[in-house]
Amino acid sequence: MCGAACGSSITRTVPLPSTTSLLDPSQPRAAVPAVSITASGFDPQVLHVNYPVTVTFTNADTVAHTLESAPELNWDNCPEMNAVGSLTPGQSKAVPFSEKDAVCAYHDVALRAETAFQGYIAIHAS
Repeated sequence: MCGAACGSSITRTVPLPSTTSLLDPSQPRAAVPAVSITASGFDPQVLHVNYPVTVTFTNADTVAHTLESAPELNWDNCPEMNAVGSLTPGQSKAVPFSEKDAVCAYHDVALRAETAFQGYIAIHAS
């Protein structure tokens, strides 16, 4: 696990999003479709975007992180997340998403039980 090796403790959490909040068409969309990975977790943990979209994942931490789809978080299987793979410190990867009106749940492989390292991308039709 990360613990002290990451340089800070994990304190940020987000409650499990509800279907209503994630797929609510009135949710504000991100101006920039991007997720930053820090020692504290994903920022933002919930990203609302319009379809079609390419999301950029950037590792802003000092250790590598490996991201993958997390259907066990009760959302869609999102094979696009498996394309992110491992990101070394400072590395970015842009990933196009192919479905609309879908929610992609993902996590950091090594920190899957840490809420701060569980993320959701809500892809709205418009």
